[in-house]
Amino acid sequence: MPFWACLKKLSRKILLRSMTFTTLSAILHIVAASIYSLIAILALRKRGFNDLVSRLLIGYLVLAILWEGMRAGYKYFYFALAVPESVALHLLYYGLFLLAIFFLLLSIAFLRSQNPNWYFWIFGIALFGIVLVLDFNWLNLQDPLYKNPAFLIERQNISFVLLVIGWGICVAWASLVTVRCYRQADRIVVKHRISYWAVSLVFVFGGGLLFLLLSSIFSSILYILGAITAYYIIT
Repeated sequence: MPFWACLKKLSRKILLRSMTFTTLSAILHIVAASIYSLIAILALRKRGFNDLVSRLLIGYLVLAILWEGMRAGYKYFYFALAVPESVALHLLYYGLFLLAIFFLLLSIAFLRSQNPNWYFWIFGIALFGIVLVLDFNWLNLQDPLYKNPAFLIERQNISFVLLVIGWGICVAWASLVTVRCYRQADRIVVKHRISYWAVSLVFVFGGGLLFLLLSSIFSSILYILGAITAYYIIT
């Protein structure tokens, strides 16, 4: 068989495998979104929508549903949305950061460390607003922002770093709240509940870390385990 014919056949096999993996990944993300929907329905039946913890849990689950749906059809969103390239590139990272914000607020409210005061909301809104300003370039900044023969600083790189830092701050904050509440608890049953919440936090942190390491499917599995654990503890 001629060389070019072999190369063409090999490239066709690689393309078919890539398409199969992409389709399988999309199906798994849709399944994940369906699981979140089921958890949300069960949470509404168990707790309703009256107290802050219930509202934050439902908000977190709805956001997770949208995020998984976006991950399933990311290529469609990337090409279909009439937005700057940096916005399209960071769509999934917006979801990562917002999920971390909601889980932080849920941790604070559920562990009754304190009510999520205004500065928690200000932190999330301010950081997310800065990222949007950079990605949409509403200030008409030059790109790259800084350039010399050694390195350059681009707008989309700064916004990406801010999203990752924001996610890390939220995870660290939630961890500190959990550890503090565990140390302050004087009843065994309360300590056990906080320990279970720490398991949920570990799942959520692991899911986010795997997402950043580009392990999409496994990150969804850990996020689902975190949501199931949180639902079980809260309800």
